[in-house]
Amino acid sequence: NKKFFADSIFDTQGSISRGGTTIDEFRASKSEMLQDTHRRLTMKYVTVTGNGLRVERRALVDVQSIGQDLYMLMTSSNAAKFEAKGRERDTVEAIVDSFRCDRT
Repeated sequence: NKKFFADSIFDTQGSISRGGTTIDEFRASKSEMLQDTHRRLTMKYVTVTGNGLRVERRALVDVQSIGQDLYMLMTSSNAAKFEAKGRERDTVEAIVDSFRCDRT
């Protein structure tokens, strides 16, 4: 469920918020199963800078499950550059494509 992942990633007790990033709004705009244990989400969210400016961002999140555990990797960029599908979008996609969780 897209909402579960968005709420988990942007939880106020999570590492993004604890790292000092102010998130104004967020949602998972797309979720697709790549394999039985591998999902990719596209996130839309807005950060707020120290001087109060809102910055739209896009992210790709790879989620892989092993047993009862979920492992996630999120990488993002400025929304305009992400939507332009240029070098920055290619970099974001290459990062999530490289994410692997092996069963041990």
